[in-house]
Amino acid sequence: MNKNRCYAPEDLKRTQDVLLDILKEVNRVCDENNITLFMEGGTAIGTVRHGGFIPWDDDIDVFALREDYDRLMEILPQQLSDGYGMDNWLNNADFPAPNACVYAKNTISVPVEMKNCKYKYGISIGIYPYDNIPDDDDAAKRQLRKCWFWCRLHWLKVLPFPYVPYKGLKRFIIHTVCGVGHIFLKLVPKKFIVTNYENACRENNGIETRRATIASSTPIFRTTVVKEELFPAVVMPFEDTQVKLPACYDSLLTREYGDYMQLPPEDKRKNHFPCVLKFAEDTTD
Repeated sequence: MNKNRCYAPEDLKRTQDVLLDILKEVNRVCDENNITLFMEGGTAIGTVRHGGFIPWDDDIDVFALREDYDRLMEILPQQLSDGYGMDNWLNNADFPAPNACVYAKNTISVPVEMKNCKYKYGISIGIYPYDNIPDDDDAAKRQLRKCWFWCRLHWLKVLPFPYVPYKGLKRFIIHTVCGVGHIFLKLVPKKFIVTNYENACRENNGIETRRATIASSTPIFRTTVVKEELFPAVVMPFEDTQVKLPACYDSLLTREYGDYMQLPPEDKRKNHFPCVLKFAEDTTD
């Protein structure tokens, strides 16, 4: 890796190849169990605009409605082929995020912003649940603010010094505050924080609502969808495989990103550049 926070072209291509293999494996499990998995965020843009990866992108994000997501969490550990694993914050005490990841074993890909985290990411795809939120905006905001609070507490519990894009005094102050908060949160059981977060996410899942969202997303409502916009899923090519997008993918992507078919300026073409990157064939047990 180089010091300019830019992949060597061969490393980016190898990373994308591994991600594609993981995606195919997860889709296999979903297809065999009648679970609908949608492309999310930049991965959805790549599907529509490029027929695969955004050329500079180095991750894949997918989502499912909560019922399907919970089923997937139950079956993935048993049904993934050898060479793949799954982590979330319920089965791994060090995992920092409220979503799950499926990773290629014996790989390492630690984003710069996660370099201080005890959990070491492999090359992986992110899987996110969409939870019901009230149709009333004020009620939805109350729910999502609770989700945000408990999610950030968990991040601080497992990540004492988060990556911040600042230097000097501002960086020192932020790290000092986070470090002190981390020390106090060591006294708070992980289960207490996770349970409160999960309860906040799920509090409307037994109620018929028109809307759903990734509860941990910021700003709130960024990923909110009307569930009628999701089905029937649209099948589209992604590299040499096929994936599913929401029925109204164009309006959803436009709402979230604006003119997503327009390539961003070169200085805005971001990825999750890793401070550590190792492929399975380069590692030894």
